[in-house]
Amino acid sequence: MAIGGGNLRLGETRRIDERIVELTGAERPRILLIPTASGDRPDIIEGFREVYGKQLGCDVEVLALCSDSPPAERMAGLVADAQAVYVSGGNTLRMMELWHKAGLDRLLIDTAARGTVLAGSSAGAICWFRDGHSDSLSYTADGRPWEFIKVAGLGLFDATFCPHYHAEHREESVARMTVRDGGTVIACDNNTAIEIAGDQWRVFRSRRQGKAYRIVRVDSAAVVERLPADHEFRAMEMLIADGRVFKG
Repeated sequence: MAIGGGNLRLGETRRIDERIVELTGAERPRILLIPTASGDRPDIIEGFREVYGKQLGCDVEVLALCSDSPPAERMAGLVADAQAVYVSGGNTLRMMELWHKAGLDRLLIDTAARGTVLAGSSAGAICWFRDGHSDSLSYTADGRPWEFIKVAGLGLFDATFCPHYHAEHREESVARMTVRDGGTVIACDNNTAIEIAGDQWRVFRSRRQGKAYRIVRVDSAAVVERLPADHEFRAMEMLIADGRVFKG
């Protein structure tokens, strides 16, 4: 479940959050929060425990890679025991660097092959794709000009993911990136997610105004296609050109 953004604690993504819990098929699922992109911010962890733990009835564990850096066996155990993994938003570039250094990237690819529910918002959505349209440079800009960049993810799906599409006015930057690099871009507004199940997908929204788009290069222009939000599952080939899904 790749979420374009939205405030979890304020209930903006509640319908999506409920769907993530439902997908586990468990009465009280074990869900693992990985808040690396936020630098393991206490308020992010507290908010997640409040929503997924107290309100949605999950057993919440936290893999605090920045502040705690658990041993490899402990980290592997947390990932293996989880029925769902949720990755928070923040600095995608820094997150992927830390995951690779710790070996967490490989653990997450392995757990995807076991059928664990994978979810996240913004950076936590980008990470499941080949790469993403990221504002990571803003975190170290210190007031200086910065640009959106492409950051490599885990490669489970052969597309670029763009979060906060309209909310952060990313339209022009995404178009330039698409013309330059080609490939397929999946862009989501806040409170909107792409749910992928096997070789099928659908748009899943917590608020009706949320939209999702498929952007591709045709000749020398970026063509933007709004994706249907009727909650019907569709074949992956309609989302990603060759329908490739990473198998690990």
